[in-house]
Amino acid sequence: RGRRRAGAAGLDSLTAEQAKEIQRIDKDRKRIARTDRLVTDMFEAAKSRKLYSTARVMADPPADFMIGADLMRYIPADVMGSVDQQS
Repeated sequence: RGRRRAGAAGLDSLTAEQAKEIQRIDKDRKRIARTDRLVTDMFEAAKSRKLYSTARVMADPPADFMIGADLMRYIPADVMGSVDQQS
């Protein structure tokens, strides 16, 4: 009564159309899995590049970061002490 599952023995009783449909579905699932792995790998690579570039900027900030209030953040304390003594 109900539908039979296509197990190893059940594949023989499938029609050619049903077998093609199963193969098509398996092919689509594999394609989707490959695409998912590719997108995940690309995202991880982009994330690691972003973290690497952020770390480099923090280690050696560009000059445009040193304008205004941010200037004090990048000047070492010993340099600030010598500047205060000269004025």
